[in-house]
Amino acid sequence: MLRFVPSIVALSVLCAPTLHAQQTDPSSPQTERLRVTNMCGYEIWVEQDFIHTVPGAPIVVKLPDGKSYDYPIPDAGIAATRFWAKNSCNEHGYNCGVGESSGVPEAQDKGWQTKQTVYDAPIDSKFEGTFGCTITGGTGCATNPSNGEPLDSSTYWDASAVDGYTFPFQINVKNDASGSCMTQSDTPKLVKEITCGSLEPENYCGSNDLSTNGKYDTVNGVDVTSVMMKYTAYMDDTKVVGCFSPCTKMTSGSWNGWMDKLGGLQPASPESQMYCCPTPPVSSAACRAGPADTMQYTKDVHEVCDSYAYAYDDGIGLVKCDGTVRYEMVFCPGGAATAPPQTAQRPASQAFCNSTVPGQMCRGDIPCPSTVAACGANPEMCRCPSNG
Repeated sequence: MLRFVPSIVALSVLCAPTLHAQQTDPSSPQTERLRVTNMCGYEIWVEQDFIHTVPGAPIVVKLPDGKSYDYPIPDAGIAATRFWAKNSCNEHGYNCGVGESSGVPEAQDKGWQTKQTVYDAPIDSKFEGTFGCTITGGTGCATNPSNGEPLDSSTYWDASAVDGYTFPFQINVKNDASGSCMTQSDTPKLVKEITCGSLEPENYCGSNDLSTNGKYDTVNGVDVTSVMMKYTAYMDDTKVVGCFSPCTKMTSGSWNGWMDKLGGLQPASPESQMYCCPTPPVSSAACRAGPADTMQYTKDVHEVCDSYAYAYDDGIGLVKCDGTVRYEMVFCPGGAATAPPQTAQRPASQAFCNSTVPGQMCRGDIPCPSTVAACGANPEMCRCPSNG
């Protein structure tokens, strides 16, 4: 994830939830700095972060198979953007079976999106970027909210698997004849593409030992020596639609997440910090020397993907390029080998419960939770847990 801007996860902010957008053919010339292409064999929706929105672009774009959408990144640049794929949505692009990781109040007011207190875990396959200013002379450049200064002429981006992943993807770097795209790691590498086209959750998401090399075999009374990372469908717990990273698994209060089960772990908690590697207290050297580098999740990701699997690994993480470079994010670059992740949108009645009603149960005869992580400030809409 981008470490120089605040992480945007599971937030509700005001922004227009426009849906209609001009699609284009992937073979057409790309003139904008970012193109998203769907090769999944079925319809997906692409959502952008709406705190830092690309002017003139919809929040949610419907993208049929074999089509692309070009985001008109302004010459002034734009900071802290984020784009991810969703699937099995309603006709407005919300209440999706996969990727419903943030809330849009205007969409909720229109009845397009069910208002939730806890959204999906932010494990989405995504592109995050701060696009540099390409205005000659630098006058009129957009402001970087991280420091209040005008954006410079460089673009910083990533498409890592640090949080997890849902759809297989590939990032194509275009028109970088000068070779400006370099990783911002201890040993910089030239980046021409990121290839994670075979990173299917069904095939590359298994169990992990989260005991910090035996230091914490149990956490909050729970055995963590073999924890499944799979993120399953709401409608069918046997269907894998995504994969948690170990850090997200341990610290997420969303569906399939174990934060509550493990006693409310945070990234800096002793039991989870060597998987999340927050700095401080964990240095980059300590992170690489710890279990994150050798855990099964890292091995699985690196088998078919050259992106980051944890915060400081040697894959492709944060990349710096000249501001004029263009990017194409392709979802399912190898085409669809399986059916869509889910065949129906998630009904609120199966995902949420009312903790104020005595004896109310979630699916699978699981008692309705009443924790802040599950309910937020609304005890009448608590996120149902799962057995995962």
